[in-house]
Amino acid sequence: MSGSTEFEEVRVEIERDGKPVVVAFQGRRLSRVAYVREGRETVYRAYATPKDKIAVTKRSAVAWQASAHLNEETWADIANGNEWWQPTYALFVADTWEELRTQLDAEIVTKLQGKAEPVPVEHLDL
Repeated sequence: MSGSTEFEEVRVEIERDGKPVVVAFQGRRLSRVAYVREGRETVYRAYATPKDKIAVTKRSAVAWQASAHLNEETWADIANGNEWWQPTYALFVADTWEELRTQLDAEIVTKLQGKAEPVPVEHLDL
């Protein structure tokens, strides 16, 4: 999957000094990697910025598939406003993919980088 060619505004809600804040930046989509572990779905999206940085957003939330297995206590937690089930977000910024490996799991970075490479187009003369 190669990304788009135009920059768009990307907004991410992160926590700063214990309070939620929305940060925004211009980014061109490069790639996306998602996985489900222990009932949570985590999605990473990589963007190129106009200043030649790589920005990666991370969203982790309870996977919808897991909700079928939640017990009554868990549903009570949700109803009473406990926040463990709420999505969490993070933003990582680096100059290179290698630098990004110091901030994120190397396997995730490798997958993001691999999907960011443009897929070659072969033109057929048919």
